[in-house]
Amino acid sequence: MSRSRFAIGVALLGAFFVGCFDHTFVVNSLVDAHDLNPGDGVCESAAGECTLRAAIEEADALEGYDLVSVPAGVFFLTLGELVVNEGVAIAGAGWEDTIIDAGGNSRILRTQEALPEKAALIGISGLTMRNGKEVSGGALMSIGNHVTLSNVVIRDCVAQVPGRAFGLGGGVYHQGGVLRVQDSLILNNASGQYGGGILSDVRSTLIVERSSIMGNTSYVSGGGISTFGGPVNMRLVKLYGNSSHFGGALSATPDEPGADLVIEKTRFRGNNSFEGSGALSSHVATYVSDTEFSRNIGPDCEFPVIDLGGNSDADGTCLP
Repeated sequence: MSRSRFAIGVALLGAFFVGCFDHTFVVNSLVDAHDLNPGDGVCESAAGECTLRAAIEEADALEGYDLVSVPAGVFFLTLGELVVNEGVAIAGAGWEDTIIDAGGNSRILRTQEALPEKAALIGISGLTMRNGKEVSGGALMSIGNHVTLSNVVIRDCVAQVPGRAFGLGGGVYHQGGVLRVQDSLILNNASGQYGGGILSDVRSTLIVERSSIMGNTSYVSGGGISTFGGPVNMRLVKLYGNSSHFGGALSATPDEPGADLVIEKTRFRGNNSFEGSGALSSHVATYVSDTEFSRNIGPDCEFPVIDLGGNSDADGTCLP
């Protein structure tokens, strides 16, 4: 198992919410407007307000690791997706209070593609991202960066090409670097192809902790989560009511060496597969402990897992 890569990812991402920030920008307006002069150190739109977009643009134009503090309120994006190029922490007042809504017109946030040696550290906490829509990553698309979602809700987002069965990562599309999801909810997102909730693509590490993946759908595989990349580590996760043709809750495909799947203290309940396994379709080495498979529609597992003990499997398809 590639536990060393997991440890590296945890160490990298643990830096998000500790230590000092180089700059702090406090949002004070619900309006969606650009910053007047990104890089001058002042978050200010033409109306003299610090909008969410202006704060991110200002932080992005400055060197260092910056904080964007977002108050309670509903922030409707009328100017398209938000774009991040540099390290930043975006902190809301709580997922019930701070809501970013794309209105079904665009993705919510995109991180610029980065080479491994230039990967940015991006933290998002204490907010809800909803009603995003794009071909890949309805709420969030990140390529080559290290991203942490903490106390975040991603809901009602769609990855879809209009009129076609294509779309990658209804909630989140992540490729390269480390994606860590902790104490979060991925709810009612949809993808036209893979990963209704999350798609973790090639050269990626995915860590999911103390989170719920619920009610997501994809057309081909991985209604909740689909992975095509590196190692995946899941602990204390609830995968409930997700659906797809194959791997209603989770699908894992080995597109690179070391793509192990480690699942601990997790519940697969009430997931649905139209043709394959209702809970888990894994074509990689899958190590499972203290995990429950129950009330899924279709066989729980396509292949038996490596049983580390403490597991329960309602139909006997998961345990050797």
